[in-house]
Amino acid sequence: DKVDWLIASAARVSSTQTDQVVDVYPCTPTQRSLVERTVVLPGAYWLHNAFEIPAELDIARLERAWLEVVEAHAILRTRIFTVDDQHLQAVLRQPDPVRHMSAASLTKFLAADRTRAFTYGEPLLRAVVLTEPSDDQCRRYFVLTFHHSVYDVWSLTKIFGLLEGIYARLGCPEEADDGGEYQEVGFKYFVKALQDQDRGIALDFWKKYLLGTKTKPLVPPSTNTQANSMLRYKISLPLTGGLKAAGSSVTHAVMTYAALGLAFNRQLQSADTVMRLISMGRSTAGVPGIEDLVGPTITTAPLRINHTGKATLHDYLAHVHAQVRRLTPFEQIGLDDISHVHSDAEQACLSAPQIVVHPDDPYTQQPAAGLGLQRRELSAFNDDGVLFTMDISLVLQGKALEALDIRVVFDGHVVPGDNVRRLVVDLECIMQQIWEAPGSSHSDTPLDTIQRSVAETDGLDLEVERISSA
Repeated sequence: DKVDWLIASAARVSSTQTDQVVDVYPCTPTQRSLVERTVVLPGAYWLHNAFEIPAELDIARLERAWLEVVEAHAILRTRIFTVDDQHLQAVLRQPDPVRHMSAASLTKFLAADRTRAFTYGEPLLRAVVLTEPSDDQCRRYFVLTFHHSVYDVWSLTKIFGLLEGIYARLGCPEEADDGGEYQEVGFKYFVKALQDQDRGIALDFWKKYLLGTKTKPLVPPSTNTQANSMLRYKISLPLTGGLKAAGSSVTHAVMTYAALGLAFNRQLQSADTVMRLISMGRSTAGVPGIEDLVGPTITTAPLRINHTGKATLHDYLAHVHAQVRRLTPFEQIGLDDISHVHSDAEQACLSAPQIVVHPDDPYTQQPAAGLGLQRRELSAFNDDGVLFTMDISLVLQGKALEALDIRVVFDGHVVPGDNVRRLVVDLECIMQQIWEAPGSSHSDTPLDTIQRSVAETDGLDLEVERISSA
């Protein structure tokens, strides 16, 4: 029957036996687009976590703990393949073993690994104990390479927390053979929830949402390019101020989107600003325990901000908040499908800058620090083939927003560095004014007051770093 045929197909492309395939189900739109991009651009959407292993750590116990983590989560034993142009994922019974390798240096090992061509059916998670010989001592690293089709940032916290717990349990003789109690929230239930959504209703929403969009491209369309430049900046905010202008329902993220909309509009001078938002995607209904799910729930959807008829800051913030709320139920349909609903949508999605806003900074975290592992390398988001990405970490002190840590990664051959500098300076000015206005009685602050203030700001001599994905 068809099930047996699919299992046989999965086994063949994964170079394993049919009895090793325990489940097959469709990929999400996000998984599909991530894998398709990696096929075209080797190195795209792979994350390298490289940890230096301290001398006192038991490597054999670390390996055993890691294999238990992979056994506990089906998504970490997943392979992706295609049948009749449909992307499917197969869950294998056994985790792939931890490999032992040596290299002249960690840097050279990672550089070579980033250039590997991707083939359907190959492992989407690789674990290596890497030995780096040297004259004075022999360093060892635990290198975990994840494809984005099996993880997101939220998942990594769960994965490394479980690794620490299992490693500790294996160190207690009376508990080592217990096997642990892990209640997995299966990724297949998330896939099922997406399959159950009414696709027609979702596409109809996007047709109406993007119809008549009038915007200009921040980034000229191009297919053969990679980001090669990075600008880092920190916007500090006073601890006074807050969310009173449009009510407590305006979140820090929405306020940031609103400020970005004005900053982009300052350069583009168009009726609409469209941004490609990468969101956590964990508001999907019908998945109990989704907050504990390990897997890529992230999704990308266009946020449309209209700049006409918004006289006050209150009106503008309320509009942005409403636009975010409107799109959220339909964000999982996939950017590829959204862009094909009509020509307005295609143009808006093609030219939109990519934005990521998250409540912490994954680039400064030290997962598995409880094991003594020290992260020495975390690949940035500069190898995904996107011309322009702004990654914003919300720095919180308790529940108060203290600062925005910004990383802008872009192709300096296509996007002038001065334009990016100007954008960041404008964003700082706008964000500080939005933040300070609610703290007083200025909920009726005229929006053009903020826009005039931005026009008066001077540029900053911000450094643009050269980067490479190789």
